Amino acid sequence: MNVCAVGRRIFHRGGLKLRLWVLALLPLAALPVLAVILVLTGNVVAERLMQGKVESDLAVTHDHLLHVQSEVLSSVNSLANTARILELAMHSEPHVSLNDVLASRRQNLGFDFVAVLDESGKIIGAGDGVRSGEDYLDTPLVRAVLSGGQGMSGLEVVSGDTLRRLARGLDDQARLPLVDTPLAAPSSANLESRGLLILSAAPMPERAGRGRLFVVGGVLLNRNYGFVDYLAKIGSEGQLRSMGGGETVTLFLGDVRIATTVRGGMESAPWGAGFLRSSRNRCLTADRRG
Repeated sequence: MNVCAVGRRIFHRGGLKLRLWVLALLPLAALPVLAVILVLTGNVVAERLMQGKVESDLAVTHDHLLHVQSEVLSSVNSLANTARILELAMHSEPHVSLNDVLASRRQNLGFDFVAVLDESGKIIGAGDGVRSGEDYLDTPLVRAVLSGGQGMSGLEVVSGDTLRRLARGLDDQARLPLVDTPLAAPSSANLESRGLLILSAAPMPERAGRGRLFVVGGVLLNRNYGFVDYLAKIGSEGQLRSMGGGETVTLFLGDVRIATTVRGGMESAPWGAGFLRSSRNRCLTADRRG
């Protein structure tokens, strides 16, 4: 028996009241189907909007990270072209030391470390009293500048031992006990001691008969409230609030949270908390905590 045909006969033979009831209730029968369609399509749209927002936010913060690197390089270039620093690096004076001048400039510029190196990377003078003649910092960026390149700025990851050599207290600032975070990438490590630096190096003017000297300086980003607050402020004036998301910036080294604008307790934003794998896969290129 054709069910549709039977339904049509009942509809046509029924009274006006039956027909009105059917016409009134028919849209209600379609509501569950419409709800399912809206849920499925809504999730896809929301996912695309969120992905677009994340990409936009990352682009904004990346541009301003490059701006900060440029500012650090500009300051290092200024130090490298300061006649007083060059004279003290070439000829020591009895009443004024190069280390004291560099320490003063480091504080004025807001740097965490600054030093003058010779062509082999040995220390001529440093703003934190590191002894002359010692090795200072061996990274690809520094090697490139020492080998005759122009001034450069970039991000470098260095060990805790290197941070200890750069300046007093930097290794303590970078050291983070790792927090067991649900859904984060698994790791057998229980401590993150590496540091993420904004590092710049620039050559000083050459002097006849003397080897070339170089200025190296920068800042540590681990637990650097000023840096993430700056990015959050810039973001709040542009893309980061375009969807009412607020100005929250968190900086990761690999999978480990090393700086954040979240000012809650350790439960809400623990230092060293792991990066959720789902967020990590969407936002960043693959990297493992080492």
